Amino acid sequence: MALYQETPYDYINTALELAVKAHTGQVDKGNGLPYILHPLTVASRVRTPEQKAAAILHDTLEDTNLTPDDFRRAGIPERVIELVEILTDPKDGDFTSYINRVASDFDATVVKHADLEDNLSPKRGRGLNDKIRSKVYTRLEILEKKYPELKYM
Repeated sequence: MALYQETPYDYINTALELAVKAHTGQVDKGNGLPYILHPLTVASRVRTPEQKAAAILHDTLEDTNLTPDDFRRAGIPERVIELVEILTDPKDGDFTSYINRVASDFDATVVKHADLEDNLSPKRGRGLNDKIRSKVYTRLEILEKKYPELKYM
């Protein structure tokens, strides 16, 4: 007897396994807790299965050795991989191109909005300086301007 019944959304469990392994040993700079709690919090704030899997994986391409091909081999759907790629900040300093790329896709925008809200959360204890806090608020404003409904999600 299986411990659970297979569902069309088992890729969420796969995303979780990948992210937990990839983020093992990483600590949230703000509160010293395991970093994986941040992607899990972001995933709890979004709605669709694709958004949840993308939220769980949203920092893996930036902060770990995982690649899109690793996701494919694990059975992550192409749509989720696309979202994670859109959400990955190229770190080239081109803020405008990055946030506009995110804003071009509603699902990516929903995940990024949840990510930014969690980044501002006092629960993470991040103690963001004024410059970083201003940058986060600017990104939220850009996303909410394109999708006003995000303010109420």
